[in-house]
Amino acid sequence: MDKIVVDTNIVFSSLLGNHKIIEFLMCENNRLFVPKIFFVEMFVHKEKLTKISKLSLNEVNEFLLLITKNLIVIDERLIPENLKSKALELVEDIDIKDLPFIALSLYLDAKILTGDKKLINGLKNKGFKNIIELKEL
Repeated sequence: MDKIVVDTNIVFSSLLGNHKIIEFLMCENNRLFVPKIFFVEMFVHKEKLTKISKLSLNEVNEFLLLITKNLIVIDERLIPENLKSKALELVEDIDIKDLPFIALSLYLDAKILTGDKKLINGLKNKGFKNIIELKEL
């Protein structure tokens, strides 16, 4: 299996009951990576996730613990500056918050799994092809 960087919105979608994503994230055969900041984003959006999912905070926490257990966390500080600069060029006019995910994708020579149409289209327009869309799962 290819190395795959998982965008935060993928985990959000799993929390909303996308069973295809849940199975994919929980499959131990997949090599799934996230930058360390991924967990900051999860924490920041927990209240929103409880509201949207209609789950209790405890249920959201348990689900996130379960769904993220196969994710390999990479500290963004390990990514060379030249790759961070390249990632910045790719995302600066799309969404700067995606920088760590694209930089990690470049660093690992991995595909990025995202459901963010704006990001997908913006990256494709710049010739970045290492993308997996939800419909491909």
